[in-house]
Amino acid sequence: MKIKKTSAFIRENIFAVTAYCATLYYMEIISLMFTMALLFGKTPAVALGLIFSAVLSLHIILLNSGRNASRIMHLFLMDLHAALSVSSLASFWLLGSQVNAFNIVQITVRSVIFVIELPLIFALTDALIISRYKKENAA
Repeated sequence: MKIKKTSAFIRENIFAVTAYCATLYYMEIISLMFTMALLFGKTPAVALGLIFSAVLSLHIILLNSGRNASRIMHLFLMDLHAALSVSSLASFWLLGSQVNAFNIVQITVRSVIFVIELPLIFALTDALIISRYKKENAA
């Protein structure tokens, strides 16, 4: 019963749910900034973080507007991130990576995002939800 209510809520509010879930990618940007700071220094890390944050903010705004191109772009982003998450989780658990606070937070964040991404991928490819998105070239 609860799954049906959750599914109905997601279908009714798909634009807001998708945009809200996309904000979790800011955690990945922060993780990338830490890695970039170790490799290249603080200035390139901050510059890259600002650029990625601005692009993600624009993407979130466009997702909430209900444009079909934004839905397709977000599906592509989720597909890439899901593959990255599975490979990093497998690497962490199977290869016995060094356990420290950064790795624990990174694995936890990627796991949470991955668990949210999977149902959202299926939801955004549903024919009923696709029909709710605006077609840019429709006259």
